[in-house]
Amino acid sequence: MVKKYEYQPSTVREALFTVLVGELRDMVKLLQNYLQDVQGNLGSKRIGSSPASHRKPDVVDWIQSVVLDPDLAQRVYSEMDLLEQHALSEIVHEPLGELYPAKISAKYGKYPSLHEPRRGDFLEAHSLADKRVFCPLLSIVMARNYQLARDAQEVYRSFVPEPPEPAPQYLSTLPERLTFPSGEATEEFSVHSMEQRALLDVQTMLNLVAQSKVGVSTKTGRVSKAGARTIREALSQGDYYGPEAEGLDPYDVQMGTAGIIPFGWPLLLQAGKLAQPEGGKLALTRSGRAALKKKPHQVLKTLWERWLKTTMLHEMNRIEVIKGQKSKKHPLYAARKGRECLDEGLTDLEPGQWILVSDFFRHLFARGDAVDVVRNAWALYIGDPEHGSFGFAHIHWDHLNGRFARAFLLEYAATLGIIDVALVPPWGAVTDLRGLWGTDGLTCLSRYDGLMALRLTPLGAWILGKTTEYTPAKPASFLSITPELTVKIVDPQQAAQAGSMLERFCIQEDASTFRLDAGKAMQAVEQGMSPSEMRDFLRQGSSGELPEQVRSFLEQVEQRCSIFRIAGEASLVQCSDPGVLRDVLNDPEIRKLCLPAGEYGLVVRKADEEAFRVCLHKLGYALPLG
Repeated sequence: MVKKYEYQPSTVREALFTVLVGELRDMVKLLQNYLQDVQGNLGSKRIGSSPASHRKPDVVDWIQSVVLDPDLAQRVYSEMDLLEQHALSEIVHEPLGELYPAKISAKYGKYPSLHEPRRGDFLEAHSLADKRVFCPLLSIVMARNYQLARDAQEVYRSFVPEPPEPAPQYLSTLPERLTFPSGEATEEFSVHSMEQRALLDVQTMLNLVAQSKVGVSTKTGRVSKAGARTIREALSQGDYYGPEAEGLDPYDVQMGTAGIIPFGWPLLLQAGKLAQPEGGKLALTRSGRAALKKKPHQVLKTLWERWLKTTMLHEMNRIEVIKGQKSKKHPLYAARKGRECLDEGLTDLEPGQWILVSDFFRHLFARGDAVDVVRNAWALYIGDPEHGSFGFAHIHWDHLNGRFARAFLLEYAATLGIIDVALVPPWGAVTDLRGLWGTDGLTCLSRYDGLMALRLTPLGAWILGKTTEYTPAKPASFLSITPELTVKIVDPQQAAQAGSMLERFCIQEDASTFRLDAGKAMQAVEQGMSPSEMRDFLRQGSSGELPEQVRSFLEQVEQRCSIFRIAGEASLVQCSDPGVLRDVLNDPEIRKLCLPAGEYGLVVRKADEEAFRVCLHKLGYALPLG
């Protein structure tokens, strides 16, 4: 993880006094060696060619003079190797002069060490493994501190150029063979183009919810098993993995009945305020009914913006093998910050360019904005809180934050059509389980481990604000409409989405054939679907103009659906004495407030109920409450 520092030394002198005298003397020798050809100029600047004595204050003063002298500072910079110059450029242009090794490593392939490894020690062995390079001159300028002193930062910022912006490393084309992080190549990967799927599926989901077909938990809002099966069957292309895709070992990670996309859609609709649980089913809210009339891409944008802020679910909760997430130690930060980091990282991508997930994560580090949702890794564990804890030194970023990122990208970003994805089965895809205690029966940590590559879609570029306009591609015709008011689905790939829409205002005759029906159409109007929406859907799905009989049918529906309307609420008042009822209706004041309803009844508008009571009181009668 990227380490953050809270304290920046004010002066180089302050920082140097934390270094041992022996190390300070080594710094002096190194500087004298690098600057030997300008020794003559040192005296003229009243710096001297060496410290006044071997006492620590004198050594510190001399090093500080060399480091802060504008001319000698430029000479020190010119003597640095390329990695040191790149690192110093990153450091001096950071607000607090921090050295972030992970950021520099992601951007330049190696990162600087400020401490020289000695033969046989831990640093020497570790330097070969993790691309760490000892940078002696940078070590002196930094005073072996991971934050540059403020006075040195001001001097070097005046001439050290700003670092280049990080550029994502794209694939020229998606290769025939993708390589696992372990180096093993695989041919068994599938490409999922999500843009058109999302545009179809969001309409399907709204229609399913409008028909009360999506079962959810009233407490958590998560989809039920029956609801997940309904969604999987209705989606244009189902889930990423088939219902038969499960781990071989019962103790391994399982895909589960809800899968990935069927699990994500109900939560997205609830987070977007378009649906809410009612009696074990999802029901459309007022905003949801309005969304039925909006363009699908506008609805998707709303869902994305609201999911970034939602607290309904923390994506880490979907990594069930990682325990302790809800402990009193509060091991996780809010998911919002992690989502926003990924949102900004996706915004850097160019539409249509494939990038490996590992390279995308590397780009996040190069930006200096890697996902960090873990507050206390020691509280998270596999199997046993002590032996299986994630707080040990061999745990790296991908074990926890990388799993959060994969869940967010695959279950929500891809589901909303923002990215296309290339997938392999998750079991064995990420081989970083070696060395983790308690993973003997596991071949992966999450159902999202199969995410290998991604590509920003034109829809995603518009949702993320990279483009100002978006025009969906016109789908090929998938309906055949006859003058007999029969509608037949001719494209099997569109059967689920088109069927869920047609059954709202048509009677289904067989698996792919529907017939327009006035009763069903009126029922759909009452549920919030306008006749113009029916007309638009039929036009989009057919290749030509609608038959005259169909146009006439829709015109009649439009005319008749507006004849009746609910003007307000009223109460039915019953009178047990017909004579009293006649007296009431003959009263010139009270008959303005009510209408007769049968032999013993009156209808009184809610708005007039209080005035009606007052008039009854004048006649000597009462209307008890309830």
